[in-house]
Amino acid sequence: MSRSDRPSATRSRWAALGAAIAVSLGAGGLLTTSASIGSGERAVYVPIAPCRVFDTRPGTDNVGPRNTPLGPGDTFVATVRGTNGNCTIPTDAVGLTMNVAIINPSTASFLTVFPADAPRPLAANANWVAGQPPLSNAVTADISADGKIAFYNLAGTVDVAADIVGYYIDHTHDDRYYTKAEVYTKTETQAVAHVGTAHVARDSAGNVGAYGSVAIGTDGLPVIAYLHDGNEDLRVAKCARADCTGAATITTVDSVGSVGLFASIAIGADGNPVISYLDATNLDLKVAKCANPACTGAATITTLDATGFVGYFTSIAVGADGLPIVAYEDLSNLDLKVAKCANAACTGTPTITTVDAPGDVGSYASIEIGSNGLPVIAYLNFTSGDLKVAACANAACTGSSTITTVDSTNNVGTYASLAIAADGNPIIAHLDATSSDLRVTHCVNVACTGVSVSTNVDSPGNVGLFASIAIGPGGLPTVAYMEATSNDLKVAACGTIDCTGSAAVTTAESASDVGYYVSLAFGADGLPIIVHQDITTIDLRVLHCSTLTCAG
Repeated sequence: MSRSDRPSATRSRWAALGAAIAVSLGAGGLLTTSASIGSGERAVYVPIAPCRVFDTRPGTDNVGPRNTPLGPGDTFVATVRGTNGNCTIPTDAVGLTMNVAIINPSTASFLTVFPADAPRPLAANANWVAGQPPLSNAVTADISADGKIAFYNLAGTVDVAADIVGYYIDHTHDDRYYTKAEVYTKTETQAVAHVGTAHVARDSAGNVGAYGSVAIGTDGLPVIAYLHDGNEDLRVAKCARADCTGAATITTVDSVGSVGLFASIAIGADGNPVISYLDATNLDLKVAKCANPACTGAATITTLDATGFVGYFTSIAVGADGLPIVAYEDLSNLDLKVAKCANAACTGTPTITTVDAPGDVGSYASIEIGSNGLPVIAYLNFTSGDLKVAACANAACTGSSTITTVDSTNNVGTYASLAIAADGNPIIAHLDATSSDLRVTHCVNVACTGVSVSTNVDSPGNVGLFASIAIGPGGLPTVAYMEATSNDLKVAACGTIDCTGSAAVTTAESASDVGYYVSLAFGADGLPIIVHQDITTIDLRVLHCSTLTCAG
């Protein structure tokens, strides 16, 4: 949206993300749930970098085929499949989630959004009064058979702008959900022999695997935090081997309310995992401190921040002082915040700081401890479509951080993932949403000031979604990510420490629709281990590569 209608977008962004969450938590249809064996047909939500499909205002604001407001009793029919306005939506999309803005209304009225080939429902998606400041509502609507959505205005004149934030596509699979008792007593029996590259369905009990995050324990074994969508719980899978084959130990860590979204895991100074995540029931930031390296038994659960809508896009790291620190977005104020734990278990009163506030900032926050021992955070400036970095001034990230826009070419910064390169400077993988490319930005110093170097690492198709970067043996960065064109898991192994030049790009897994919620780490054997979700079967999958490039 333009700056004039941005202030009203706070709740619409919450509503749009909430709609995506509602679907990810077990939708049997577009917005309905099913807890039994169904037909196996379901619409699956695919989030995208927001794009404007149309704006009826004239002049520089205009996008799409219409540059006049909707009149009384006027129905505007917009084509949404294919390339329209600034958006490209697949031809097999069956529904959209949009932020729909109402601008310059002349009188009290309402807007109804519906598929163009269906009767107009007697319902409203937005209501307003004459002269009201711009407002924006989240709207989810089916698409007509010929790829169109209708927008009806009752009275007066009004300009309308629509930004698409995600679409729905049909998938077919068994959509059974297991009961909690079945999950607790489930014995993991799946195993894949380690011959070359191992592809393992690590958890397949119900709708699992969203928001996966992997870390390597002090015992050299991977440990994975993720969401069990069916039960709306936070779960942890502790691998029995370095390649994650064999029997994993699966534990439900938190089951109070709807928890586990935006899970992020790190290994504490005591060798026990610590996990940050969103409590979607209470809209709070929570942390679970495991009692042992496998995260079995009772974890210590703490609500770190409960002020407003907080805990989106959580990212956790363990500071040089051994205390966890969490970066996240405050969706109420659209700010980047940091919570520094008071002790290793994250109990007690944390130190909470708003690190960046102007505009809509903090989405896709990714935190690491820099080579100077201080936290550094990469994140998206949603207002301008830029990649930003905040270099903290101290271990708690209080005071004034050094805030830098490190990449502003095109609409960049979505799915930001930060690591510390071999030269000690931050390096960030992210999506260039304008060109649909995987992009890597390397900072020229520890604070990420100066002119950073950005490289488009993979370009063919729609690539770079759910990017996750890690530094491999020899100091070379590797990025795992999704190619949305074919829904494949891809890996780009950089040939230099700053990822300039040509990278070795490999399609690492292409069976069914894979590559959602990617998380990459290097195992104790020095080889990549990648956690992702198979959206066709709704399983948590682990890929252990047999080479540094994941070829073979």
